[in-house]
Amino acid sequence: MTRLILLLCLLIFSVSVTVADYDCYKFGKAEFTTIVECDHGCEYAYKSNGPKSKRLSGGCASVSDVGCRTRGNGITVCTCKGDRCNVQGYQMHDSGSDES
Repeated sequence: MTRLILLLCLLIFSVSVTVADYDCYKFGKAEFTTIVECDHGCEYAYKSNGPKSKRLSGGCASVSDVGCRTRGNGITVCTCKGDRCNVQGYQMHDSGSDES
């Protein structure tokens, strides 16, 4: 009986690790620091204006591609996954580099 319980615990743990959701900060004009579960990781957008940048939004990513991409209108969108994703994504504007 003990082995069965142990086996069930291991099975449940392995499924939860395999099908991991990512916790992300969701923020925008109307809200800040709401934790949401995201399937594809976290996405953060900011707009650069010379040496300064302004955070625009954050939340769930729609695609799984990790890194940053800059749009023609000066808005950079960064996607991250895993441990410390929120810290990394929220501070990506400090790196000054645009990754593809």
